[in-house]
Amino acid sequence: LILVGGAMALKFEVAGIRHSGRILMGVAFVLLSLHMIGEATAPMRQSTLLPLVISYLRADYFTAFAAAALFTWLIHSSVAAILLFVTLAAQGVLPVEVGLFFILGANCGGALIAVWLTRGEAVEARRIPLGNLIFRGTAALAALFALQAVTFPAHLFGATEGRQLVNLHLAFNLVLVICCLPFTGMMERLVALLIADRPVAKAGEGGDLMSRRTSALDRTVMRTPGLALASATRELLRMGEVVEVMLRPVMDFFDAGTGDQIRQAQKLDEEVNRAHTEIKLYIAEVNRGSMSVAEAQRGIELTDFAINLERAGDIVAKNLLVLTQELRDKNLRFSRDGWSELAGLHNRVMANMQLALNVLVSSDLDSARQLVVEKERMRRLERTSHDRHLKRLQSGMPQSIDTSDIHLEAVRALKEINSLMASVAYPLLTQSGDLLESRLARGAAEVRAPAMA
Repeated sequence: LILVGGAMALKFEVAGIRHSGRILMGVAFVLLSLHMIGEATAPMRQSTLLPLVISYLRADYFTAFAAAALFTWLIHSSVAAILLFVTLAAQGVLPVEVGLFFILGANCGGALIAVWLTRGEAVEARRIPLGNLIFRGTAALAALFALQAVTFPAHLFGATEGRQLVNLHLAFNLVLVICCLPFTGMMERLVALLIADRPVAKAGEGGDLMSRRTSALDRTVMRTPGLALASATRELLRMGEVVEVMLRPVMDFFDAGTGDQIRQAQKLDEEVNRAHTEIKLYIAEVNRGSMSVAEAQRGIELTDFAINLERAGDIVAKNLLVLTQELRDKNLRFSRDGWSELAGLHNRVMANMQLALNVLVSSDLDSARQLVVEKERMRRLERTSHDRHLKRLQSGMPQSIDTSDIHLEAVRALKEINSLMASVAYPLLTQSGDLLESRLARGAAEVRAPAMA
């Protein structure tokens, strides 16, 4: 597996084959590590301390549960923890009674990992791991106490201790899915109470904070083009973040935005315009010095993306936010299907904006390819939304008729913003030879050229 997976990951350019190779290598390393764990734990069978520890944990099931949960969180892998416990049981080091407590603790600790890793994410991203922790933690504790009331029929779960623990883990998660699925709606409301929405107005406050930040354009390194371009990239990244702050609450404004909130978001366009002007002038001044051809080309690329970001900010401020105000003033509502289409497009644009900013910083070729793929996908989604909207108009749906102009303009604006974000990938793909000079079919281009001549 290491040989085959390594060859697939290193020798092939197709992303799917490379990722499959990494998966095979991951499986290989897991199997290798289990073999090494088995060898390393073999001397523990003769340990005089181990029986005392196991005896204590057999009597104090809650300590065993908590220790396993803490261990799983510390190594940040529930899979690795469970495989370790299974290996110890298979080696005869860990009795199955204690192993049951460890498996339940690992399930709870695995849920803690996601809560910890998403602690700085958006509200919506934090709610899902919290709901998972409540479901999984409650079920694990319930199973833990149930094991004290009844004798666990270990023989029904397999012939060996290791297989018994694996099957218990699978059975626990299967029962968890079946029992918890009907209550996901209730859990959604609970986590919404536990992690409340941030007021939309804070987007504007965040923008005021950004406008007070010191510019990343360091004038002391202007004679060192490499450092100067890095400073320009940092400022460009911040400019993109301001555009993101402007765009993120647009759907909230369509739903229930106030005039003050909309105006706060529109004011951020001044910060975008200021950054755009400063970046252009900064790079132009750096370009007057001694820059290599590659550095000069990079400066042009950064300037072009600054122009595109400024255009994206204008679309948000002068188009989308104006449309939210118009919808509010006319007291209109989108149809359910129209809202769903707009929300889906908006979410995709937000994700692609993050991808574009990552490409700006990392110059990752795979991400650049994905960004261009997403642009084409967005074009198809815009066309599909347009066609579905016309069908709703033909059916005489009142909400679609009242909001037709706003819906179509909002869809076009989102598509244009997405295209502007995708532009950051073009220089990278052109250099790698992945981007064609023309989207015309070769035969059509050859026929047209003689005709024009």
